[in-house]
Amino acid sequence: MGIMQLRWMMGCLLVVATLTSIPYAIVKGQAVTGTISGTVRCGGGCDTAGLSFGQPINVAGNIYAEMSEELDPYTGYAINTCPAGPPGQPSSMPGCVNNQTSFGASANGHYELQGLQPGIYTLYVSAQGFPVIVFASEVTVNPGQSLSIDAFVCTSSGFVNGNCSQTPSAPTPEFPSGTPIIAAIGIILALAIITRHKKKK
Repeated sequence: MGIMQLRWMMGCLLVVATLTSIPYAIVKGQAVTGTISGTVRCGGGCDTAGLSFGQPINVAGNIYAEMSEELDPYTGYAINTCPAGPPGQPSSMPGCVNNQTSFGASANGHYELQGLQPGIYTLYVSAQGFPVIVFASEVTVNPGQSLSIDAFVCTSSGFVNGNCSQTPSAPTPEFPSGTPIIAAIGIILALAIITRHKKKK
């Protein structure tokens, strides 16, 4: 392998490493806000509602997203630490934007939080007959990202250290931000290296 070819390959690797090290970059036409959706399920003590563990609840309720850190949409770095407050209340700090949504009894527990500003959130759920509970914390929402997170509610008898006795699964990204772009660039660079190497022969 010649010195020039080696330098060219090193340059390509440097470009890939730089791109993968960038936390986030908004591409042209991409939405600035994100979305979180999921299903509210029984997490324990749902006998009065006629439900067993894991079943979607059949009552109305609310989902609250409280921003704990505001993120720069262009770099993904934290630019503000947000003060904690009661669920459903606006933040007292400019730039820290909380969000909430409601769902009816006929929704079978389905909820969707839209218009989430880039940030790290704590998610609360409340439903008729159940106390407010944190069902997810340190949830990062990037611009244009959609996450799927199920919530679990339970009566006071189902609480263990402030949470339902059954722990819900971690957030599942439906559209991981930036991954397709980085993967595509990596494939293009790999093909370019292979083509260049064949021509040398």
